[in-house]
Amino acid sequence: MANTAPVLTVQDFFDGNPDVLFVRFVVVDHGSVLRVSVMPRKATLQVAADGSFNTNMSVFAVGITVFDTANMQALQVGVDKIVPDWTTLKVCSFYPSHAIVMCAVREAGKAEASDNDDGGFGLCPRSILAKQVLHAQQAVGQDILVGLEIEFLLYKPGTSDFTRPATAHANFNSTFLYDDALTRVLDDIAQTLAKADIDILKYHPEGMGPGIFEIALPPYGPLQAADTAIYCRETIKTVARRHGYEATMCPFPFEQGNVYQCLQASVSVSDPAAADYFLSGVLGSLAGVGAFAMPSVLQSDQRLACTASRQLASWGYDNKSCAVRERRPGLWEMRFSDAAMNPYLTFAAMIAAGVAGIESRRELTVKPVPHMLDPLKVSKDELGITDSIPASLEDRLARLADDNVLKAALGSRVLNEFVRLKRSEIEIASGMTVTEINERLRLIF
Repeated sequence: MANTAPVLTVQDFFDGNPDVLFVRFVVVDHGSVLRVSVMPRKATLQVAADGSFNTNMSVFAVGITVFDTANMQALQVGVDKIVPDWTTLKVCSFYPSHAIVMCAVREAGKAEASDNDDGGFGLCPRSILAKQVLHAQQAVGQDILVGLEIEFLLYKPGTSDFTRPATAHANFNSTFLYDDALTRVLDDIAQTLAKADIDILKYHPEGMGPGIFEIALPPYGPLQAADTAIYCRETIKTVARRHGYEATMCPFPFEQGNVYQCLQASVSVSDPAAADYFLSGVLGSLAGVGAFAMPSVLQSDQRLACTASRQLASWGYDNKSCAVRERRPGLWEMRFSDAAMNPYLTFAAMIAAGVAGIESRRELTVKPVPHMLDPLKVSKDELGITDSIPASLEDRLARLADDNVLKAALGSRVLNEFVRLKRSEIEIASGMTVTEINERLRLIF
């Protein structure tokens, strides 16, 4: 007998939201690009009845690069299926005639359940994260929460010089409030998110340069946090455009200089008694986690000079110069991630590394850094700092491929396919100018 519950759920949603005429079915691929199908009500109800719908390729999760070229080595015969998670169905408060539902992707020819334990969802980012959240609960009794700080640049299209940033800084500076137009954009973003039950804690200008702002969000379960990061990206970019601005979360929006926008995750565990083990696990796999958290082809030795201290496998009590800032035992701000990351894969890697540390009772040998960290002067031996996140994406990918902890937790195929996709992007980018790369990444992120 067919399962009618999804149809009833969707019909109830339509009945309660008569202005919604279309639904956006969203898959976030490994490159953190939103792949979207928009369907009217009748077609949406049919998907609810069928349980899924076909894509145009396989393997969909890794089949396209961030530059919208085919990742030919990953493609195979058949078409994957998109499987909506109807619990995520909500009105697009930034475009109220549309609703949005987050989806999983199941590979071609795979049944919903199989003996290989992934049911065809082995490369699906949402499914990968859900599996790690469940493992943390079942294996070590930890409920994980993730808070977010999202940085973005607001600019007027056609009037901004992206060859270099302006020289003035504006960290927490009230001068931005003098610009009524800019304040209206930020207020509208906050109010639009509130209509979607996303209540931001605050917004403020960031110190990297004029027009760069940050919104801080409360903690959510990891899957909801990742969904929220995507919803915020869509909201910020849509609302900004409505006001005549463009918004981008591109890590390096300018072609020169060290302006680096982050998307930082604050990760907490429910039982702080195991906090040091979790932290030790994250630091032990920091280079591999960094490949997921910092996946842009723009990142290099020169571009990352402004955050070099945060590349060291270091931590400190409320020390913002470290890769990991401990706010309290069991709550850490991961200060090395940016908005080019796929949040599902990045959170999954952070959790996997931390949980592995708990399972192995990995000793925390790295000492807390008691001062602002200067990577050129720090005494690594005294602090027990033995590793770092490589500056080049290729080197980060190499470290990820060799990380046995992440390989055991996420699966060698996940790591291999992610590495292959990113290496394909590196090859494509080698034939592009910095201007061309920036224009593409500013559009997507």
